[in-house]
Amino acid sequence: MTIEVPGGMVEAGEPDPGRAALRELEEETGFTAAGSRRRRRSAEPGDHEELAAHVVAIGARRSVVCIRTEGEEIETFEPSVEEVDEMVGTGDHACAALERR
Repeated sequence: MTIEVPGGMVEAGEPDPGRAALRELEEETGFTAAGSRRRRRSAEPGDHEELAAHVVAIGARRSVVCIRTEGEEIETFEPSVEEVDEMVGTGDHACAALERR
């Protein structure tokens, strides 16, 4: 088990990475957002020909049931800022973080 942010590819016909990020957010977590802001762009680890856009969702709210791809096992996890700081600071993994909840 790992804790990850929603992610995916920009599909043909999508105008920009921000729209793709909001689509992935809704599909994987059931949250929608009023908008997005791209924070940075970087090379994708292990594939230096592919770029990753890191996007922040603005005004995110739970709105729908998640649309899962076959084989995905996703459980949303909404840690507090303090919990995130603790996980980052200790190198904690998802299982230990979730067991404490």
